[in-house]
Amino acid sequence: MQAGQRNFGLDVVRSIAIISVLVSHLYFLSDNIDLNALLNLKIFSLLFSFTGVNLFFVLSGYLIGKIIITLFSKELSISNIKTFYIRRWFRTLPLYYLSLLIYFLLRYDINIFSSFFLKFIVFLQTFDKNFYPIFFFPVSWSLAVEEWFYLLLPLILFVFFKKNLKQTNLYLNIIALITLITFVKIGYTLLSNQNLDLGTQSFLPFRFDSLLTGVVFASLKINNKDIFKKFLNKKTIIICFILFFISYNIINFYAQSKIFLIFQNIIFPVIINFVGAIFIIFFENNKFINTKLKKISLIRHFFEKTSLYSYSMYLFHLILYAFYRAVFSNPDELFMPILICLGTIYLFSALIYRYYEKPIMDMRERF
Repeated sequence: MQAGQRNFGLDVVRSIAIISVLVSHLYFLSDNIDLNALLNLKIFSLLFSFTGVNLFFVLSGYLIGKIIITLFSKELSISNIKTFYIRRWFRTLPLYYLSLLIYFLLRYDINIFSSFFLKFIVFLQTFDKNFYPIFFFPVSWSLAVEEWFYLLLPLILFVFFKKNLKQTNLYLNIIALITLITFVKIGYTLLSNQNLDLGTQSFLPFRFDSLLTGVVFASLKINNKDIFKKFLNKKTIIICFILFFISYNIINFYAQSKIFLIFQNIIFPVIINFVGAIFIIFFENNKFINTKLKKISLIRHFFEKTSLYSYSMYLFHLILYAFYRAVFSNPDELFMPILICLGTIYLFSALIYRYYEKPIMDMRERF
């Protein structure tokens, strides 16, 4: 997603994230889809359901964190912040507004336009209690989280650098901010009794912890290399996955009392964020993935292209799911319709990238 040399391992991570999202949303194709039966392996279904968006968040925080920390380390200036904003918004806003326009045209409703549509323009949709009942452009909640994060992170780091604080302590300050968000989420969860998918998991200030986790590891890589290297081993990966499955089973097999609601909304996301960060830095730095696996032409082409098309795939996949749902009308045999639909999403996203995204992104190179 960033200018310069691409890292193949991160292309793989981004591809896994978008595939996870596509699979976890397959139920939009039919009321009769049973993901467990479809995949025949329950574990796959669980991974698809929980990894996609969190991987995108942590990866965004990691990449954006590296850009801003490196930028401020060289020169602390308002001009640098301005340049960052322009380049980031060239990347994210044009396609978002195109998809928003298409959603609106497909579901034209003057009530949405007059009382709700404008909130999508400034990414305030998750503050509206009617965001989920109207079910208009549902995937946009994560874009709202990211755009506000892109706006606020440079300002937060600018203050840190402006005060001439030790850069080696930056990750500790970010962890303190994550801790503050966590305690606020605990209070909100106890008072509002929100479930996993609404409230705490979509309200944008409460999802900054995922992106900030990426920033922590970005800071470690730049300012605390000795600590960063300790996470780059197979034992850490194994421990993370064991922790993930134990955590899921706690959620899956116990009643959702207040205690388990806190675990579900607070502790489990923290675990997922950490596991996602370890997963990202492992793939980024793994020699086998970035040398031997990358040499296999078919594999390299698939992951590089899927990574490039992932933003379009994310924004438009529910529109195409809705179209195929109407065309196939919940058939008993879903395997071929699913393959056709996923193929269409891939082709559509490739065209969007080539003729819309890339030309706009090329313009940002002037800045």
